[in-house]
Amino acid sequence: MEKDKHVLVIEDDIDLCGTVVDTLKRAGYKTLGAHTSREAIMKLKNETYHCTLVDIRLGLDSGEDLVEFIRTRKDAMNVETPIVVISGFLDKDLVSRIGKQIQGALVKPFEMKTLVDLVKKHTG
Repeated sequence: MEKDKHVLVIEDDIDLCGTVVDTLKRAGYKTLGAHTSREAIMKLKNETYHCTLVDIRLGLDSGEDLVEFIRTRKDAMNVETPIVVISGFLDKDLVSRIGKQIQGALVKPFEMKTLVDLVKKHTG
């Protein structure tokens, strides 16, 4: 049931982050947003999520580095959490570098229904 599923949205565009968080909350998910890698890391250290949405370009931070951080921290609570990348800048090189570490990708702009369907798929 969605109400028991926690989702973290990591997106530096405050308006888009708010829209995604609100959309997922309306769909029944417990959802938090983070606007920087630092903020995301703090949230990832304190709670287990059922899905994490990561923007690849987080202002000055790299979403790619954040994906790597999540996957390589063996002591982290979210090392197995499904990751869905959201970005307007997906290319073959990026996908080949992180493809094995993520479970899905959405290219901006995307439909909110598509996002909800993807989150539902990865939260079982």
